[in-house]
Amino acid sequence: MVTVHDVASRSGVSIATVSRTLRAPDRVAPETRERVLEAVRDLGYRPNRAASGLRGGRTGVIGLVVPDIVNPYFATLTKGAQLRCRERGYGLVVVDTTESADVEAAELDALAPQIDGIVLASSRLDDDRLARVAASTPCVLVNRSLDADGETIPAVMLDERHAADEVFRYLTGLGHTHVAYVGGPARSWSQARRSAAMREAAASFGADLVELGPVTPDVLGATASPRPPSRRARPPSSPTTTSSPQGSSRAGATSRCACPSR
Repeated sequence: MVTVHDVASRSGVSIATVSRTLRAPDRVAPETRERVLEAVRDLGYRPNRAASGLRGGRTGVIGLVVPDIVNPYFATLTKGAQLRCRERGYGLVVVDTTESADVEAAELDALAPQIDGIVLASSRLDDDRLARVAASTPCVLVNRSLDADGETIPAVMLDERHAADEVFRYLTGLGHTHVAYVGGPARSWSQARRSAAMREAAASFGADLVELGPVTPDVLGATASPRPPSRRARPPSSPTTTSSPQGSSRAGATSRCACPSR
């Protein structure tokens, strides 16, 4: 079995330098880093992350929690996270919570001893449970923000109003003034912000907005058709185009707009 001692010997560096190269490659000189990585490849070395975690309190693994892995947005996010972790010498564990806050909480409890940090994408947890997670594990939020104990948890978010303005600038530029908007799942924190931004942008651009939804992903991850708009919500004429943050939502919306009685 190949050990870290073998890698150090082959590359002519210390064991500490090998470990540093695998855990924090940006902290190692490029020439040294390449020599160590070449030795790792040639020898087929595989770090024992469990043993390393017991010795140093670190596992070299990051957790990524998403509500729906089949959703193209979260699939793309997962791919990017995997590539970045690989560049930094970390493993990645991905969990799909199937849009359930209870499943998310249970999975986080199971993951906690095995990871060095967690990325929570569009978390369905309430603020209190989310704050407890962030207090116990280094955490970055995606599509969610939260202030806990006076501190803002690191987060990656979209400027929803700017995005909505861009949507209506484009659609009205094409001549569309009656727009159907297909919202995301009801439990989505970002969905509420996005819907509000779409209403404000529609008003700013003088367009009529019909809101469809919320949508509910089915067990296979595909998005079910949203509810049709109420008669009260319908504009004077039918929508001529649709907008949705998810391609799967848009497919269901098309059928609803074509056959609203379904």
